[in-house]
Amino acid sequence: LRFFRKYQKIFFIFIAFVIIVTFSFFGTQGVLEKVNKVKDKDVAIAIDGSKIKLSEIQKMSIFLATDAQDVSYSSRNHLRPNLFNNGFMKDFFKSELSKVFFEKYFDELKPSFEKKMDKVQKYTPFVHLYDPSISAKSIYERYSPKVLDILNELKAQKDLNLKFLNLLSDLYVEQMRLPSETIRRLLIFQEQQNKAQQDPRLYQDSIAFFGFENAMDWFGIDFIDLVSEFIINASIVAEKKGYVVTLEEVKNDLMTNLNGSLDEKAKTQIDTYYKNVLQYLSMDEKEAAKTWQKVLLYKKYFSDVSNNTLIDSLAYQEFDKYTRSKAEINLYSLPDALHLKDFEDLIKFEMYLLATSNKTNPLDVPSENKDLLEIEKKYPELIEKKYVVMFKHTTLDKVAIKIKVKDMYFWQLEDKNWNKLRAEFKFIQAAKDKQEKLKAIDTLEFSQKYEIDAFSRNEMVKESPNLIEESLKEIDAKKQDFYISLKDPKLPIAIKDANELRILFDAQDKIENYSQDSKNYFSFEVVKRSEIKELQSFEKAKTSKVIDQILNNFLKEKYFTLREELYEEFTTEDGGFKEFENVRSQIANIVFSDVINKIETLNLTKNNSLDNLAKYRLYSYVENVKQSILQDEKYLDSNKRSQFNLSLKNQKISRSKNPNWIEKGVFSMDEKNYSSLNLLDTGNIEFFYLDGIKHQDDSIDKIDIAKNAMSSETALLLTKKLLKIFEEKKCIVFPVREKDERT
Repeated sequence: LRFFRKYQKIFFIFIAFVIIVTFSFFGTQGVLEKVNKVKDKDVAIAIDGSKIKLSEIQKMSIFLATDAQDVSYSSRNHLRPNLFNNGFMKDFFKSELSKVFFEKYFDELKPSFEKKMDKVQKYTPFVHLYDPSISAKSIYERYSPKVLDILNELKAQKDLNLKFLNLLSDLYVEQMRLPSETIRRLLIFQEQQNKAQQDPRLYQDSIAFFGFENAMDWFGIDFIDLVSEFIINASIVAEKKGYVVTLEEVKNDLMTNLNGSLDEKAKTQIDTYYKNVLQYLSMDEKEAAKTWQKVLLYKKYFSDVSNNTLIDSLAYQEFDKYTRSKAEINLYSLPDALHLKDFEDLIKFEMYLLATSNKTNPLDVPSENKDLLEIEKKYPELIEKKYVVMFKHTTLDKVAIKIKVKDMYFWQLEDKNWNKLRAEFKFIQAAKDKQEKLKAIDTLEFSQKYEIDAFSRNEMVKESPNLIEESLKEIDAKKQDFYISLKDPKLPIAIKDANELRILFDAQDKIENYSQDSKNYFSFEVVKRSEIKELQSFEKAKTSKVIDQILNNFLKEKYFTLREELYEEFTTEDGGFKEFENVRSQIANIVFSDVINKIETLNLTKNNSLDNLAKYRLYSYVENVKQSILQDEKYLDSNKRSQFNLSLKNQKISRSKNPNWIEKGVFSMDEKNYSSLNLLDTGNIEFFYLDGIKHQDDSIDKIDIAKNAMSSETALLLTKKLLKIFEEKKCIVFPVREKDERT
């Protein structure tokens, strides 16, 4: 047993290798058998009147579900890569044709994505068990940050709607730039570079987003079946229009695709691989050829229609002038903190103004604050002091990682430590000597061993505080400005009682091995203490939720008064007062009614709901700033110290497929003029100054650019047209499988 524990890494690598090789050669036929071994039946009438059988759709779907690029060494039960398919579904999603299907068949597709949405919501990118600095997120941040932007927006979706499906499609396309197996190799490289203990999940689990390895995983069998039906019908249309693809051409294409997916050594056995792929697909050569023939007919038809979009020179000149115009603008916007998107945002803003300034008009945004002493007396949590600090941070887990495996084993086998382990983990069996202890540990599951090892390392660190001190010495200090409030302060580090730390900062220059939770450890050096107190900005108060607490306390105080004045309105049927949480919005509406009423008198919207009116709170303020800029171009510069000053960005605007409010108006404006104000759904209010419009002239082949743009649009229009015809003729039946066949 000791021998096994000593060489467990070598055993693990060998076993992993055997699993990978076995998977590569034999795959997971269970999934395929489930897909194919279903009683055949007629499911639809094709566009030419012939019958479409379930087996025909099944064959097409299994052909499209994976391609040669879907290589994974995960031990999960996935379909094997289809080496005959050179990436049809990937091209399908890149061309955004998928979004046409999502829009048209959303209600039918929605049930098949419910479980996928649950996986998306629960998903977190891979983080190494023993070294958290090794993570998939850090790789994406460096090489493909757009992936994380799409992922975050996807996870933020609360409902399964069309936007969710479109974002899922966008993420599928974007993650192709950095495939999951490339991520795996980079993570393994980092593990080796950091000399971290091997994380077994890195060698056997899926690293892909949500564990989705191929198009079938990402979008489900229902969607693949839908695309298959479309291709079958579109291939018939192609044949009617005179397009021909011979079986000989198909076989050559299959062989070309297979050859392109193999390395030089494997190419010497290409005939064997050819037979293996057919066996995997559960098809003979003729069935595979006929299936792929439909795909090639579809591709030939769409490619021909798209590429024959002709542009004469005069039309092109107009097209070029239209598409390559660039408007140079100065865009004025509210700062992010002032994007009041709903009533809750509005009352937080009003509470902040009430606490820090004196308004003369309900819609004022005062440029001057109250005296700091006055604010501090009533709202000390809004007053803060600045400390410039050099600090180092480590965690108990990070220090524990450095403990050698051999030392940890010796520690575990000592009687006092063994008793401590058994007290913490009830699943550890009793043992009299070291041999029995080793046997007891060896019989445990991996997850149980991991828990025990992590606990042991942490306890060893606690017993040797010098390890923490040594770890902190190895870390480079970071310089940071800490703004600590005078009441209930919060810090952006793992410190619960920031007030205690503030007292220490005031009393001493250096603080070593400091911890409040015995998990996070710090060393601090105070470089500078500010003697001047400062007012916390609205942005900070909002982010830290300080203003939330102030607002709630304020509304509760008002409730005690209002429920006496409006007794009947705030009492229940049994005579008691309603709970504050149930009437909070109503109280806020009464307290800030002057603001709401004033917004209504502006007549800027017909929708007088509280959430909608809140978006117009700063409309007159922005209009006033615009008028000030018209009179003085340097107005923003002179108002720099105001936290409510508008932001200014210089931008170059081009026409796009889905134009925003700026694009819709800027190209019809006269130069050297200001736009009107525009309110966005986010609560932002913007306007811009048009400095000029220029036409770019590059030396590249513009005809090709124009044709590519038009061919993509043509493919989308052709897809919509064919879907409409197929729907009218009832050529597409959806779903085609029984419920138990689709899970």
